[in-house]
Amino acid sequence: MYTKAIEVNPSLTQAYINSAIIYDVQKDLKKAIESVIIAIDLEPGDYSNNAFLASLYFDAMDYNNTILYTTKAIRLSTPESKDYGLLFKRGVSRQIVGEYQNALYDYLDIVKNYSANEKKQHADVFSNIGYCYMEDDQLEASLKYFKEAVTYKPEIDQLIGLFTVQYLLNDKVGSEKTISKVKTVEPKLKEGYKGIGKLEKEGYFYTKRHKEVLRKILN
Repeated sequence: MYTKAIEVNPSLTQAYINSAIIYDVQKDLKKAIESVIIAIDLEPGDYSNNAFLASLYFDAMDYNNTILYTTKAIRLSTPESKDYGLLFKRGVSRQIVGEYQNALYDYLDIVKNYSANEKKQHADVFSNIGYCYMEDDQLEASLKYFKEAVTYKPEIDQLIGLFTVQYLLNDKVGSEKTISKVKTVEPKLKEGYKGIGKLEKEGYFYTKRHKEVLRKILN
């Protein structure tokens, strides 16, 4: 139906967006992205279309284009309509490509408005802040956010970050205590560093630098 509408009127922006939505549901990200790009070419100043394209690129794990289009969308939005989900995707993308200071800018902007309940629901944002500070060698700040993340949700990602920064700060007692706890949460880590490889296969992400530290701790 939308293909026919495009044939009749190639400048019909919404038809391209509707086609992209269908392609997205069908998990055809390449065609979905192509359709939204055409829609944006027709209406470059549309916030929703730029935000949609950013989300598609994020799902496609194209993090540089995610950063590009989240930034465009954010510039087209108003302070009242700020999309914190979109801001989180830009933060994650910046973190993955190694832009830790820029990622911190996004994450800290998100958490400053959290209620107590939202903090519990989004412990992953606090652990991401901890990881960015750790990669940026701001270890005391990293420790602060990992401790906060573990308070809200003592799960594997938060605990691995916490024992890593405790180790880097030479807190042997604290690090060993956290390692003991994380092994009860994730039995794979009872295998030592081999467990990290298994976690990566499940989708967990660790930088090369972080893995070097984990190898020292867990071997």
